[in-house]
Amino acid sequence: MIKNNPLPLILPITCIGSRPIVDILDIGEPPLVKFERLLLNQSGTKEIRLKNNGKIPVNWKLDGIEGLPEEFNVDTTFGRLNPT
Repeated sequence: MIKNNPLPLILPITCIGSRPIVDILDIGEPPLVKFERLLLNQSGTKEIRLKNNGKIPVNWKLDGIEGLPEEFNVDTTFGRLNPT
């Protein structure tokens, strides 16, 4: 009710609840990144692709990279995934 207004005011409101749904693409089952042996003076690259299948944006962060050996280089450690 609005003060000093005899008529009720009705506002139709709809709320959609959603959970974050993030999938790891192109890795296989179970999702695991394996590093094979390399010859001396060779380098290898592994890529992880994330997809947001939810209806809300998702922020992600890669933890534990401080403990990686110096031979490992991680380009992106955090980001935001928009829906779809």
